[in-house]
Amino acid sequence: MALNFQQQSSALMRRALLIGLIAASIIMVTAYSREGSTGPLHTLQSAVSGAVSPLRIVGGSVEAATSTVGDTMENITADQNTLTGLREDNSQLEQQ
Repeated sequence: MALNFQQQSSALMRRALLIGLIAASIIMVTAYSREGSTGPLHTLQSAVSGAVSPLRIVGGSVEAATSTVGDTMENITADQNTLTGLREDNSQLEQQ
């Protein structure tokens, strides 16, 4: 019985947290849209954007590298049907 009560309490806490975060988001979006470009939320956005910029650059580089590796692996592991199809397409293009 105690376990069931604890699960219900946890579920209520999660719902309350979700509702609180949604309300805070709505309040911040409203305040952001009503303030001028020199307001505190715009200043905070610029500061966070500047601080996170190096992480975005590193993330983009990592994403590009993993994409290249993934494409290479996909090309290496092409099955015989794919290769046969590509050879036929190549022959048709050469004839044109």
